[in-house]
Amino acid sequence: MLAIIAYFVQIFETDSRWLRRVLAAGACGLAMSVAIVLKHGEKFSLTETIAVLMVLPACFMLAGCLLATIDYVRTRIQSGAKIGWLTRVFFGSMLSLWVWFVLLLFIGFPIAVFIGSLTWKR
Repeated sequence: MLAIIAYFVQIFETDSRWLRRVLAAGACGLAMSVAIVLKHGEKFSLTETIAVLMVLPACFMLAGCLLATIDYVRTRIQSGAKIGWLTRVFFGSMLSLWVWFVLLLFIGFPIAVFIGSLTWKR
C-alpha cells in the first residue's frame, strides 16, 4: 500500500498538468482511507467506514486543488503572464496566507462551533 501512496505523491510532485495533480491527491487520500479501513475496519461502524472512505479523499482532493492552483499561479507570475488581482491575492503572494487564515477564522470557526453544538450532549 505504501508503494501506491508513494506513486500518487510522485505524480503530484512532478506532473505539470493541474487536473492530473488534483486527481493524484484524491487517489492518495483514497489509498490512505482504504488502508485505514483494512487495518482498523473492525473498530468502525458502517457509517464511520463510509465517512472515512468519502471524507479523506475529498479533503485530499481539495488540498491538492489548492496546492496545484498555487503552483500554477506562481508559475504564471514568474513567466510574466497576466494574473487577475483576485487570483493574485488568494494564490500568488504572501498576503494570501493571511487571507486564508482570516477566512478560516471567520468561516471555519462558526461551522466548527455549529457542528460541535449538534454533537454535544448534556
